[in-house]
Amino acid sequence: SRIIQLMQSEWFQLRFAPRLKGGKPSPSDFELEQGGWRYTTTPHGQVTGYHGDIRIVDDHIKPADAYSGRKEVENITRWFADTWLSRAKDLRTVRDLLVAQRLSEIDPSQYAMDRGWTSLVLPARFETGKPDTTRLPNGKELFTDWRKAPGELMGRMTDTYLDACVPYVYAAQYQQRPSAEGTRIFQ
Repeated sequence: SRIIQLMQSEWFQLRFAPRLKGGKPSPSDFELEQGGWRYTTTPHGQVTGYHGDIRIVDDHIKPADAYSGRKEVENITRWFADTWLSRAKDLRTVRDLLVAQRLSEIDPSQYAMDRGWTSLVLPARFETGKPDTTRLPNGKELFTDWRKAPGELMGRMTDTYLDACVPYVYAAQYQQRPSAEGTRIFQ
């Protein structure tokens, strides 16, 4: 697995010197001799007994699931709110990171934003009239968008590719502005 290869690489060992505990570690579940561990699961997967200090949720909804209907998004958001968020060593000090493309107006990202989480939104095309700097609650700058011209692209995106997208897919996945389900039919 890539995480194990990275951790065992000379570059990583020189900088961090982690020592994996046990024989052959699993990429989804391992411990370090110095303390700390990694456990990987999926929405609706097993998390009982795992309480972390730093929790990361990455791409928790597949586009096909989000586009197939509201029920799956509601189920994943319920899992996030009712199960995932309670799995911490200390709910006062836990640090959370939710990495995702916006696929629905009722997804876990919206749930987190509604509860005051700092949101870093990186649309594929720059939009004027939106804040270009994201700050943490303590006022420290997290990110400033370097783009200034309307429509300026992020990364390796191309206008040809983005213009070919279905409008609701473009709005949700690339601009991080999911629209209500009914707007998929008429624009």
